Amino acid sequence: MFVSHPWLRFVEGVDGGAATAPEPTDAPADSAGDTQEEGAGDEVDYKAKYEAMKKHSREWEAKAKANKKAADRLKEIEDADKSEAERLTEQLAASEKDNAVLRAELNRMTIAAKHGLSAEDAELFLHGDTEAMEAQAQALAGRRVKVGGAEAPAQGRGSASGSVEAARQWAKKLTEQH
Repeated sequence: MFVSHPWLRFVEGVDGGAATAPEPTDAPADSAGDTQEEGAGDEVDYKAKYEAMKKHSREWEAKAKANKKAADRLKEIEDADKSEAERLTEQLAASEKDNAVLRAELNRMTIAAKHGLSAEDAELFLHGDTEAMEAQAQALAGRRVKVGGAEAPAQGRGSASGSVEAARQWAKKLTEQH
């Protein structure tokens, strides 16, 4: 009834009593001599199993290919049965979908250019309808760091002559901006 495994340790016995050691099963011993003599008949032919599974797999592949051909043929028959109006309706729906995607992309790029955003920033951050993209672009443009502005007046010059006057002009320029 119960199969015991020698690597398992039981905490409670069968009848709820104390733990008992598992009883040995009729499994062959692990000694090398027994395995060689008796194990030869018990060995599994894995190559034969592999070949059988491979054959089974090939059968299902052939069935799948036949089903694909049948599905393609059914699609052709259904398309032939459709009227010209139905085909044109399907083409129109596909064209309208493509048109909506292109219009959204055009709106995104127009708003990005209006606010001075790069195409990468527009692709990452601008999504939704036109009003939402406009608000997102304004917020993103407001966070952009302005390049330029304050710079050292004598930067790149080799001499220090006239640096006091240049520093005064630079300070005056900075205070006038704000």
